[in-house]
Amino acid sequence: MARSLLDAGVPVPVLGTRDGAVRAIATRLGLETCSPPEALSRADVVLLAVPDDALELLAAHLAAHARPSNRRPVVAHLSGALGVTALAPLAAAGLPVAAWHVLQAFPSPETGVRPGVVHALTTDTATTEAVLARLVSALQGRLLRVREADRARYHAAAVLAANGTAAVMVAAAAQLQACGLTEPDALAALGPLVDSARDAVVAGGIPDGLTGPWVRGDAGTVARHLTALGDDDATVRLYEALARVVERASH
Repeated sequence: MARSLLDAGVPVPVLGTRDGAVRAIATRLGLETCSPPEALSRADVVLLAVPDDALELLAAHLAAHARPSNRRPVVAHLSGALGVTALAPLAAAGLPVAAWHVLQAFPSPETGVRPGVVHALTTDTATTEAVLARLVSALQGRLLRVREADRARYHAAAVLAANGTAAVMVAAAAQLQACGLTEPDALAALGPLVDSARDAVVAGGIPDGLTGPWVRGDAGTVARHLTALGDDDATVRLYEALARVVERASH
């Protein structure tokens, strides 16, 4: 995120961290590092990029170190599943708070934010939203307002689409490996297929963009698939569950 903001011309004064790996990234980016509480006094927007289970503890820690001043930075976390209530201690300390989730996979800290992706915001006030909306615009993103009560459902949808696709790729690649392909060859074969299936649904919508034997009702083909997968109970259950989802959507 820091690299993408810098590339977009947004000044990033410091990275607040005690993590050695993040400090190394800061060095490569030419950024100064400081303690997380110190960041509150040195930035207009403070982004909390920590695991969900650590967020409330960090918020309480920062709130305990917040000092009354004219600077009231917006504090936003980057979790998809949690809303602004996760930052309740900071809100109680008088700081504007928000949840800002970039709807994109980040396989490494070096991954940049892609132009055109959705940025899901939940904010305490319209003023806070306006501050973050300017950053979303700088990153060439699309703003999506998500209600506090919908954060978990929104993130479940994101996980189904991203991690779910990855899980299906793992299962499908294993079957191709059983046919004699290497893992790299299996993934290379499946990648364009997954891309074309996704593109068909995005372009054609549901159900028009759906294809395959589950949609056509090819019972004989489905039966042969299940027989072939019979020695892999987990993949059989996955196949059957996905088939039910597609069958419901196509009728």
